[in-house]
This record gives sequence, structure tokens and C-alpha cells, in this order.
Amino acid sequence: PQAPRYTYDIPALLGKNIDAVRQILGTPSDSDSEPTPQQIRLGADQWPNSFEKDDRELLVTFNPSTRKIIDFFLSGADKSTLLEVGNLKESESKYTIEEVKQFKNPSAITGIKIIPRL
Repeated sequence: PQAPRYTYDIPALLGKNIDAVRQILGTPSDSDSEPTPQQIRLGADQWPNSFEKDDRELLVTFNPSTRKIIDFFLSGADKSTLLEVGNLKESESKYTIEEVKQFKNPSAITGIKIIPRL
């Protein structure tokens, strides 16, 4: 059988909270994978965790109070490659894919954001 070509199986992560995602992907590469109590008191309602595998980074943003995933981000300049890396399809009912445009060159992208529709 042929090995899968994707690095991250993002569809398999949909519907899971950050704790379940960490069980699957391992320890985040961030030194501050959780906000401090003071940051939460100041209203931090989104927090990023970065995961690295095969020289690819997956950024997962979650709500520290509810533990719910807000979105996923894969960085790169080629959308079709990123779709393959994340095991994603362009038109899928479980998530929305948004291109993140480069600031200085809006015709190019810095990556794609995957937003769960759950």
C-alpha cells in the first residue's frame, strides 16, 4: 500500500478540543502553550499552539476557557501543496478554507486557514 502523502490529517482533528489534538500531535513547540492566569484575566480568549512535523508547521488556535479549536493554519505559498499537506479538499462541508494573503503582495498567499464548521 502507498503511504499517505499528507503530513497532518486535519479532517481527523475536527471536533476535537486542544487537549485531544495535543494527544494526537504531541507537545506543542511553543514555550508558552497556555496563557498565564493574568493573560486570561485580561481577556485572552484565543491562544496559539504550534506543532511541527516533517519540516511543516501547523498552527492551532484555541479558546483557553472552553478548550475549543477556533482554527488551523498551514503556512506556505502553494495552495494545492498545502491542501495535500493537510489532507484537505477544497469544497468540504465540515470546514472552510481561507487563503491568507501576503501583506505586500496580495496576489500571493502566506498560507491557508482551516475553520471548522462544527
